[in-house]
Amino acid sequence: MDAIILAGGVGSRLLPLTMTTPKPLLKINNLPLIHHQINLLINHGVDNIVISVGYLGEKIIEYLSEHSYNCSITFAMENEPLGTGGGIKNCEKQIESRSFIVIYGDIYTNLNLNLLRKYHKQKKGIGSIVVHKSTHPKDSDIVKINDDDLVTEIYRPTKISENERYISKSSIYLLNKAVFKYMPYYKHSFEFDILPILIDKEKIYGYYTDELAYDIGTMKRYDYINNNK
Repeated sequence: MDAIILAGGVGSRLLPLTMTTPKPLLKINNLPLIHHQINLLINHGVDNIVISVGYLGEKIIEYLSEHSYNCSITFAMENEPLGTGGGIKNCEKQIESRSFIVIYGDIYTNLNLNLLRKYHKQKKGIGSIVVHKSTHPKDSDIVKINDDDLVTEIYRPTKISENERYISKSSIYLLNKAVFKYMPYYKHSFEFDILPILIDKEKIYGYYTDELAYDIGTMKRYDYINNNK
């Protein structure tokens, strides 16, 4: 099975750490985040990993070239920022399997990917989004799903209600290759440009889990994960 790691972001919310170090190389438990991600993917049967690199991408390539992993690792270079959608599309030619996992380069997780694959196979949609209870809905991509787990909307709330239970996406997807036909080659957002199209034209499901899938994209959240792991 194949996987894409989106590792091209600047990480502006993590400055000054990311002035000289790309987000995926920030350390958790004394090892770069991308090392944890690669090992998780390998342990769940992924044998082909494509890494979309941009900002300080040469440092990611250098680090991974110095380490040996039991899988194929290739790179798709972003010559200019492509956004999350453009970054995924940039990897299209290197994806061989019918479906593939996408994980953003600032996500620390222990997700059981075998259960996600089983769920995706049962639902038979074009994609499955990993979702969980949101602890910070003000700056999260909130997902609405119906009783059959079908995703009906993704939005950023303008007003937070204390009585509402918010579910957010965790920036981990399992997608069929058919999604590529909806994606342009230029810069775009997968969340806000492509997912609305998939919701309208296809079936995309929300896979709910309480397993750890933690975005380390701010200093507060990065410090938290390092102090609690």
